Amino acid sequence: MANSKKLKKQNKPKQLPTHVEKKREQERAAAKKAKRRRIWKRIGIAAGTVVLTGGIVWGVFTAVQKSGILLHNRIAMSSEHYEVNNAMMDYYYVELEKALCASGQGYLNYVGVGPEKSRKEQIYQGDTTWFDYLMQTVTSNNEQMLVLLEEATAQGMTLDDTEKADMEQKLSGINLEDYAPGVRMEDVRKAVEYSLIATKYS
Repeated sequence: MANSKKLKKQNKPKQLPTHVEKKREQERAAAKKAKRRRIWKRIGIAAGTVVLTGGIVWGVFTAVQKSGILLHNRIAMSSEHYEVNNAMMDYYYVELEKALCASGQGYLNYVGVGPEKSRKEQIYQGDTTWFDYLMQTVTSNNEQMLVLLEEATAQGMTLDDTEKADMEQKLSGINLEDYAPGVRMEDVRKAVEYSLIATKYS
């Protein structure tokens, strides 16, 4: 029995001095803080990577959009000798919209067109929006234009020097900011030239 009590006393852990225990608690607390900092650092790096990656993707998309590749490489309409890409379609659309706005505010109020909403949100008739109507008009006009261009080409018709000078004067007043990002002056030039030749032949 005495040996058992003695053994129990020997197995009882010794209590460390107060200053040593306090120091160890401080060390454990410091280790926890350091571990938390490392975890937050990794989270911060991961989040930064996501933001950076997202920024790169958005930057690439914006650069591609501004370059006009998405507009130039997509052909909206074509005939045997002529093509109208999406950049040119945007030019024709904007010019038609300008013509509509030039009709005066009284007429715009009468037909229900206002500046407070996008044309895609304003109803022209039934389920057709003003955007749909204007784009359908552009498409119809361009179909006729391509027919006239082909006939003009068959007749060897081109613009003379005076007509070319008039075209340059018109182009000098063009503000590319009126059109979709990526529309270039060469797109506008081609669109204007097509229109002039078609009108001349008609």
